[in-house]
Amino acid sequence: MDNKRKDELGSLFVFNNKYSNKEFEKVTIQELVFLIYTIRVFKEKEILKNYDYDTKIITFTKVLINKIKLTKKLYIAYDKNTKYPYLDFQGRAWIFSEKEFADKAEEYFNKEETFLQMKELINLNVMNEFGKLHYLGIEKVIIDNGQYNIEINRNDILPPPDYSNIPARKIPVMNPKLQFAMIYFFQYAYSGKNYKNKAEVIRGLEANMLEEVLRAKFLLPIKLESDNIGIDSNGANVVEKGSKVNFTVIKDKDSLRWLPAFTDWYEFNKAFDKSKLKSSICSFEDILTISKNLEGIVINCNGLALKIDENNRKVIMEFMENKK
Repeated sequence: MDNKRKDELGSLFVFNNKYSNKEFEKVTIQELVFLIYTIRVFKEKEILKNYDYDTKIITFTKVLINKIKLTKKLYIAYDKNTKYPYLDFQGRAWIFSEKEFADKAEEYFNKEETFLQMKELINLNVMNEFGKLHYLGIEKVIIDNGQYNIEINRNDILPPPDYSNIPARKIPVMNPKLQFAMIYFFQYAYSGKNYKNKAEVIRGLEANMLEEVLRAKFLLPIKLESDNIGIDSNGANVVEKGSKVNFTVIKDKDSLRWLPAFTDWYEFNKAFDKSKLKSSICSFEDILTISKNLEGIVINCNGLALKIDENNRKVIMEFMENKK
């Protein structure tokens, strides 16, 4: 954006209160971010007297949110190691309004040993990606990092689903806090980049992840010898007494047997066809018991797989003891 265009935007929207929605149609996402940035700077420095800064910021932000919702193309930064959205130190995903901005950010941060890969979002995939951010527990997004940028709330683009009138058995299992904690931990654990207090940071991220593992409810793929499934007083599915349940087991390349567990249907569907298998909802203590004769547990085996073998089990048991 050159100075001439900045002056045009200033004349049209900053120093003028008579503008229409149609005039905003010609303004890009980056230009709207520039306008919001400009008004905030003016407000901070009190450049204009008797100026309604807040109304301008609210107006421009609403237009920006709507433009993002309707856009046909965006780019989101993924971490090359985790294959999940990259999270910065504030826990924000990075989204770019133009390929040029995405490419510049990728080039710059790759030189800084933060290895990114840009994912292009086209048409319906734009909103689908914001939907995925709900599963992944990513609440904040920064638009156009490296240019004029702005932080927005994911919920302003796509509010969370409302399950208040949905029976318990139909509410999908989700563990956004655990997903977020796993992404954060593995991103920094896999990174070869060195920085101050790295080991301490990773230990803190690991502790937070284990905390969420203990709180989570997991989906386990099962096979039933009959379809004797009832509904309890809360509307949840329950297996009838006497029914035989076979928990699905997977093998690794060394033929070792593991119990697969999933944080949500998004991860479940990467590994299994839910139309061919039932599922059981279990706590972490449940899956420890179920897996006692196996090599261990794998959480999200086709995603950011967290393997809990005998050694990791001991670490978690010690963590549980220390929490008491």
